[in-house]
This record gives sequence, C-alpha cells and structure tokens, in this order.
Amino acid sequence: SEPVIATEEVIETAPVEEVPAVTETPAKEDDMEFSLDDFTLIEDEALMNPKVKIARDYIISIFNAMDIEANYVVYQNETGAVINIESDNNGTIIGRRGETLDSLQYLCSIIANKGDKDYYRITIECLGYRSKRKETLEQLAAKVAKSVLRTGRSQQLEPMNPYERRVIHS
Repeated sequence: SEPVIATEEVIETAPVEEVPAVTETPAKEDDMEFSLDDFTLIEDEALMNPKVKIARDYIISIFNAMDIEANYVVYQNETGAVINIESDNNGTIIGRRGETLDSLQYLCSIIANKGDKDYYRITIECLGYRSKRKETLEQLAAKVAKSVLRTGRSQQLEPMNPYERRVIHS
C-alpha cells in the first residue's frame, strides 16, 4: 500500500463564458463498489454459480480452522457475486481497516477464477463494512482537501489499497 498525498493544485485558465456540464464516467469494472439491487439473492445452492460455491467453501474452511461460526448470504448476477458474512467474530473477519476482509476477498477471487479465462468478481462483505468505509474515506478526503486549501501545504494520508486511493482521488 502506498501513502496518498493531498496537494493543492493551482491551474490558471482564461475565463469561459459557458461551462459544459461534466458527465460522470462509468465505474470501472474493477471497482469494488456495488449495490445489492443489481444482484439476486440465492437461497438454493443449485442456482449458485460454481465459482461462488468454490469461494464460499474456501471461506468456510478458513473459518473452521479459526473456530469461527458464520452465516453466509449469497447474492449474484451474471458478472459477479457478493458473499455477505455475519458472525459473532465480525471484528476478526474484517480486521484492522478491512485488511483481513480484503485479503480474504483476494484469495477467494484467485481460487474461484483459477484456470478460467472468464473472470467472475467475488466480493466479500461483512456487516456493510465496505459502504461504511467508503463514507468514512469520502469524509476524510473532504476534510483533508479543506485543510490543504486553507494551509497551502500538502498532507500525507495513511497507506491505502488501490480501491481506497480511488475513493480519495474521486
């Protein structure tokens, strides 16, 4: 993880009479951002994508080795799946700043997609941590931006993974 440095950028431009509306670019395919509205709840294991079964079974084996009991709710669509985990040990599953959750997601993606050229996105969620973390990062970015504009000095942030850096930069 690399540290993110916020700086004040001054760009001089000539006055423009009319500014065209800026359209948001669509989210990149590798964005971890998701809405469960785009997914279907899978209650019957027979309807579950084979890659999701592999990922879920892998998570179960890890948690069994850690003596953690958890409930798994699976949502999927044609391009990916969300495995929502709930347990009495949610703090252990999430880890410090989501590092354990991110690592678990990375390993599940590697194992589920091994030997297949078609990538199927596996997202691991625990107690809505990812959406809460995104809100926290957005608030941090706004706070740091105000501080940088006020003081004119760059400010270094904690090391972040690529997704978190993307949230800060946006």
